[in-house]
Amino acid sequence: MSSDLHVQVTALAGGRWKARVPRIGDFQAGSLPSLDRKVRAAVAGDEAAAKRALIYLYDLGDQAVEFEAAKIRTARRKIEKLEAGLAERTAAAARKLVYDLGLSARDTSALLGVSFQRVQQLAPSDERPPA
Repeated sequence: MSSDLHVQVTALAGGRWKARVPRIGDFQAGSLPSLDRKVRAAVAGDEAAAKRALIYLYDLGDQAVEFEAAKIRTARRKIEKLEAGLAERTAAAARKLVYDLGLSARDTSALLGVSFQRVQQLAPSDERPPA
């Protein structure tokens, strides 16, 4: 069985939206964020569906726009994953530079390309391990 739950979303007249969630039902709302909340609430009540990732498939009446929007969403998901990995690497490097090598937050910030305030958050001086 697929780990994704494909939700078909259709633009209706008057700026409304309709979502069809397989084996759960249809939902309508006046905005996509409202529709998403309704869908997520319904899916949360279904134990099997709640374990699956929601993938929205949009029918806007213009396949070129739908395709471009889908490509943008996919690219944004990739960027989010890369950013999460980069954040973990940055935190580990900041701690290594400050705690192990004794660099200042300002020097560490220059080396890592982040603000010195961010370095202070990642490697607070009050959490420095004893020498």
